[in-house]
Amino acid sequence: MFSGPFLNQKKSFMKKLFFMMLLLPGIISFSQTSAVSVTQVSTAKSVFGGEMSEIMQHMKVYTLAIANQMPEDKYDFRPSKDDTVRSFGEQLKHLIYNNNHQADNVMMAKTFDGPELIKGMEAYEEIKMTKAEIIDKLSKSFDKLIARFDNMTDADFDTQFTLPFVKTPKSLRVMAMFVRDHITHHRAEIIVYLRMNGIEPAFYRPF
Repeated sequence: MFSGPFLNQKKSFMKKLFFMMLLLPGIISFSQTSAVSVTQVSTAKSVFGGEMSEIMQHMKVYTLAIANQMPEDKYDFRPSKDDTVRSFGEQLKHLIYNNNHQADNVMMAKTFDGPELIKGMEAYEEIKMTKAEIIDKLSKSFDKLIARFDNMTDADFDTQFTLPFVKTPKSLRVMAMFVRDHITHHRAEIIVYLRMNGIEPAFYRPF
């Protein structure tokens, strides 16, 4: 038997426990809603296209969060004195150029000249831009990929395409996975750049 202050503590604990049980369903519901709130209503023409569109929406949010974390005066930071290593800003411009290229050419199965692509990419990375301009262009490049994946049918994804650097035909379904892998690769690099500047990266999103 509890008595005196022990009984009062027990009653207080039970009240708190009861209150938390009442709140729990709402907390779970809010968490589930928040976790998917970034995802737009899909109008995709294929299941795979819808899945890639959703993945790109999450990748857009996380990549922009990382890009926003670096102060503008650190956008020229590079982890090496070697000028061939891209700066933080150049990494983002590299993503912008390639996201647009993937949406406009590769995922449309349009042939292109390899050396000309490299030349154009290197020239784009040298263009002076503010942090705000880079983030705006990066956001729009993701939107272009999202729209492209939404509009692709299963037949489109089954289309065989040959990259000038590979020479072996790949389906656009495989190329879509390359797009995701390419973004992940360069985002991982700039996360290291943040840590080298004493900045803790934004919490990793599941997609």
